[in-house]
Amino acid sequence: MITECKVAAEELLKDVQGNKSTKVFPEMDLLICITFDDQQIVNQGGAIHPVTDAAREYSGVTHKLLHGNHEVQVICLKTIIDTLEANGVI
Repeated sequence: MITECKVAAEELLKDVQGNKSTKVFPEMDLLICITFDDQQIVNQGGAIHPVTDAAREYSGVTHKLLHGNHEVQVICLKTIIDTLEANGVI
């Protein structure tokens, strides 16, 4: 499993599209990020969607990031914290 960590999910698309590294998006399985900007992801030709409990491939996954013909599972820490706060856990 190939995992990438970024502050914002859209940074991964910027890296891949800008050829700033040897990262190959179709080889990635999981992205751990703090947050994301839906509009910036769309502007870069991607999409991000929430994932239901039944559709999770990995524990803790909150979203899926789509770009081209590939999907990367996303653990967004802000979403997890917001959910815990909304449920009175923290």
